[in-house]
Amino acid sequence: MDQEELSVLARLSKISGGNLCKTSSINSLSTDEIASCCYVQEQDHIIKLSFSVHSGDSLPEFILGLRYLRSLDLAQDEGVFPDFITRISTLKELRVVGGKPAFLDKIDELRNLVVLNLRAMELVRLPDCVATLRNLKSLILKINSFEVIPKSIFELVDLQSLSISSNRIHTVPAEIGRLKNLQTLDLSHNEITAVPPEIAELDFLKDLRLNDNKITSLPPEICTLRNLVHLDLSNNALASFPSKEPFEMNALNWFDLHGNQLVDDVDFSPFTSVEYLLLGGNAFTRLPRLPSPPREAALRILELGGNGGLKIIKAKINKIVKAYAGIQIRYTGARGFTETAISSENWEPPGWRSNENPDI
Repeated sequence: MDQEELSVLARLSKISGGNLCKTSSINSLSTDEIASCCYVQEQDHIIKLSFSVHSGDSLPEFILGLRYLRSLDLAQDEGVFPDFITRISTLKELRVVGGKPAFLDKIDELRNLVVLNLRAMELVRLPDCVATLRNLKSLILKINSFEVIPKSIFELVDLQSLSISSNRIHTVPAEIGRLKNLQTLDLSHNEITAVPPEIAELDFLKDLRLNDNKITSLPPEICTLRNLVHLDLSNNALASFPSKEPFEMNALNWFDLHGNQLVDDVDFSPFTSVEYLLLGGNAFTRLPRLPSPPREAALRILELGGNGGLKIIKAKINKIVKAYAGIQIRYTGARGFTETAISSENWEPPGWRSNENPDI
């Protein structure tokens, strides 16, 4: 480590009250919770810094002495993050929580950025210069105040992960189809009412999160997302799910539709790859048509609880159990069948998000 870096560490230790800590890997700091003052060292150089600015303080400009810094995590409750951040030309990852971003209009100076995470900053706009960040792969804008998806995002054609969850977005424009390299799209916890057919142009999409919106219908084209593994549509206002031939959602593993208004005519028989099918809190009055078991049946979890009008017939349940070896069925709150040998009231579906990437 050179003298300039040693000097920066000494000054960081002083302003953090001696709470400066060293950790062994970048991943150990890759969480949504920004450490008060930690760093990662690699080959005698500091490559990552996580720093929480206390109320009344400001980010120290002397961190510019970290000439090999690749990743910077910053947090503060209030105040302004200065624009000198954009002079750290080596940065590939920038995560900022809270505060006001004075640097945002100069963000294009960080040409090497691969990850940009701006969370809980009350943002309502992105500058046009964001469109010039050609190396950007992950853009996270959670818990802000966007009412529309910024147009500059649709120029980031190499983007692989986009999250604008917990904002105030009402519509998803057709331009979403331009982001053809997206693998993860999270638009959950907004006010979206519809999804455009162009969603089907996202050929590499694996993870689509549209839960906790106001969606009333979906385009049939959604059934052509052949690489989709995880689809969360929970807590919307869907009364049906579209059908389309040929059906191409053959990689889907997790399908969450709980908390909608689904009725009996929804046909789930094409979904032969689905292992987790969550249908609780809907308007079913009888068992829906389930995927036809292949040689080794895929369906492992079937959640039906909270369908108050659902009349469960034991013979049909037993038939499902025989068809899908090892299946768990949850139906607490469904009328007419309370057998507990098949299902436990305390059962929880395995968490898809237990190892969730903070940059999703």
